[in-house]
Amino acid sequence: MIHSSAVPAVPSAAFVRDHGPRMVFDGNGRTLFTRLTEVRDLADDPFVMLLRVVDAIDRADVSRTRTLLALAHTRTPTASSVVPARWLEPFTAAVDVDAALASGEPPATVTMTETASPTGHLDIDAYIALQAAEPSPATGEGEPHQALVLADIAGLGRLAARSATRLAPTDRYAAAETLRLDMYRRLDAAPPDPSTGIALAQAMWPLVRAHNPRAARRLADHAVSVLGHTPETTVASAVLAEHGERSATTLELLEPLLRAEKGMSAVTAVYARLLHASACRRRHRPGQAYESLCRALEDGFAERIVRPFLEVPGAVTLLDQFIGRFGHFNEFADEIRKHPAADRSAAAPRLTGKEMSVLQQLPSGLTADRIAADMGVSVNTVKTHLRGIYHKLGVGARADAITRARTHGLI
Repeated sequence: MIHSSAVPAVPSAAFVRDHGPRMVFDGNGRTLFTRLTEVRDLADDPFVMLLRVVDAIDRADVSRTRTLLALAHTRTPTASSVVPARWLEPFTAAVDVDAALASGEPPATVTMTETASPTGHLDIDAYIALQAAEPSPATGEGEPHQALVLADIAGLGRLAARSATRLAPTDRYAAAETLRLDMYRRLDAAPPDPSTGIALAQAMWPLVRAHNPRAARRLADHAVSVLGHTPETTVASAVLAEHGERSATTLELLEPLLRAEKGMSAVTAVYARLLHASACRRRHRPGQAYESLCRALEDGFAERIVRPFLEVPGAVTLLDQFIGRFGHFNEFADEIRKHPAADRSAAAPRLTGKEMSVLQQLPSGLTADRIAADMGVSVNTVKTHLRGIYHKLGVGARADAITRARTHGLI
């Protein structure tokens, strides 16, 4: 793994070929492209243009993805001074699939040969395999297991996790595991790359969404032991707190960090402010939620940082709620709201075991007294559980609770 601090001031074609894909797949594309601005021949190379498209996809910037992809297709494949011409066809096909999916369009198909790697470059071949894992429109079958194995061997857990949203739930779990192991490898490198902390904050979401919060907690604790209490490890802990609906803990973690406003990358700052906005919403503090949302848009605007808005639960819904009130950032907010990956579905509230026991008996029509007798508790205990259920579901009556619970698949 190449450290971002080790990128030459003037990267050579060999450096771009050997290390460029890994930097982009790990989310460090901006570092590479900044250094390439002074190397005109490389900056306009067809291979570099494809890497720029992948970087735009990773940033969830749909408009830039489409613009760069159209430009990439105008380049003459045989004109590459970075890689052999034979690499460009399979890599271009894979980028086309990735870009189509990122833009919410029907993808073409890309296949891996069974007898040989398309390029012989492990990182690029793992990327091609992940795009080939997308089910074929003709057969409905993909190659997710082969893709995840290649990604694991290459140490591209972050890329696997991004692609995993297209796979079956069991494969999403496998991709999250690939990401977890990759993060341990990054943390245990000597010394860790400076970008590892930023990758940590982004790595928490696939783990918690794969219903593996214990593994996420262990990863966060290991990161603290290696990196110390940094803004990134604090944000990772806040992800776990907010996922567990412990918004008071989220605020306790983030408010000192946000008051200091120092030592954070733009990506970490956007995650922190969106988590703060989410916690304020849960704590019925709409004014503070709006303020944090505005600051998140401001922090993300210059570098077009979109992905955190798509990952933090409830962020898009908050944008919907306050759209028109963001001034200079309204257009940016509206682009995020219209993103193909914008998710407005509310996550199912986390009920306790006792609350679930009470909830599951509500459709039967049993009274609180009868439920209490069946559970062997007092009627006041049942009423306390009912208040908790109603609060978490955002309702005020039994019939509404039943309807909302069925919407979330709780009963």
